[in-house]
Amino acid sequence: MVGELIFHLGDCKTGTTSIQAALAKRLWRAEGRSISYNVPFNHIPMARSLSADPEERRRRWMREAEALARSGADWGIVSAEHFEFVSPEHVRLAIEEFMPAWRDRLRLVAYVRPHLDRFLSTYAERTKKGEIDLDPPAFARQILRRRRLHYHGRFTRWREVFGDRFTLRPFVREELEDGDVVADFFAFVGGRGTFRLEGAEPRNPSLSVEDLAMMRHIHRRLAERGEGVVEGQRAFGWNFSEILARLGRPDGGTPLRLHAPLARELAEAWAEDAALLDRDFFGGRAIMVPALAHSVERAIPEAQSTEPALHHGPEALRLFDCLADLLGRMVEADPPGFLRAVSSPEYRVPPLPPEPAPSETEKPPAPAPASRPLLGRALGLARRALGRTRARLAPFAQR
Repeated sequence: MVGELIFHLGDCKTGTTSIQAALAKRLWRAEGRSISYNVPFNHIPMARSLSADPEERRRRWMREAEALARSGADWGIVSAEHFEFVSPEHVRLAIEEFMPAWRDRLRLVAYVRPHLDRFLSTYAERTKKGEIDLDPPAFARQILRRRRLHYHGRFTRWREVFGDRFTLRPFVREELEDGDVVADFFAFVGGRGTFRLEGAEPRNPSLSVEDLAMMRHIHRRLAERGEGVVEGQRAFGWNFSEILARLGRPDGGTPLRLHAPLARELAEAWAEDAALLDRDFFGGRAIMVPALAHSVERAIPEAQSTEPALHHGPEALRLFDCLADLLGRMVEADPPGFLRAVSSPEYRVPPLPPEPAPSETEKPPAPAPASRPLLGRALGLARRALGRTRARLAPFAQR
């Protein structure tokens, strides 16, 4: 079995995609050391199963536990940013039920992004996946109302449940190993100098204002088809955005920025939370509080809008509508197939093999005992109906 179990908990928008890509593609080298990472890309389905039915939870966690037990690696790693939305108590209970062998050989790490940077990045992420159709000020009101980026209470609960096995790291370049979150994560796993990274590159890059406006228009059109296309929208948005960012815009595009009045309002709302994080998780060092001030300093005078018609003409909007209609057909025709098809080939989960057809000599299974009375009644009704039909048709048959 693996020697030590590491849970990478996210947060969202803290380089999780880059870390997971390095793990999935084995972009690391460590002399005489090894890692067990048992998924094509990440463990989000496993994290989500904690809110699903018990059988799904059991299946996901047992499969991972069995893989860890079979491995002789130094470290087993579970990585999913969705743990941000999961109760730490539920994680503890799942570990005790399915992974008790590692209860005392366990470490957990999360990264926290400065508040205003996280707000802007979350806005872009949710826009490109079709989860919101808002401009930044409206999204800010929603975030503040739901207290989504008040970090201190959430991370305090993780520490209360897991004690000093839980570590919170600031997602701030100056605080990271070599200024890079991937290097920082691997240093957390094995210590400084244990791993050498090869070919790791940033993933999930930012979109321009113009591209975000395009995504809003496409998703607005797709949303007219209803709830049946929601998962397809998310998959399309995530994967298409990666292609957009990789190819870039000829003009470079307009970077998404906060405007000064909104930046000041948000900084004031999160000032206390930032101070509490610095005091309770970073040894009193000023990290999150100065980050708020830096974000305000970088703000621009005028508000930006990602409303599509402000950035694209009628002909471009018509093409976006055509693309959305075609995508909608594809999603509705084969939802699971669409999710797999739009994924990057290197991370696709192979489809389940078809069930073998029964051989000619194989007898069909007998009905389950509980179903026989119902089946008998159905056959009886069918026989009587057939008899009545024959009686009505008899005069015509004699002509």
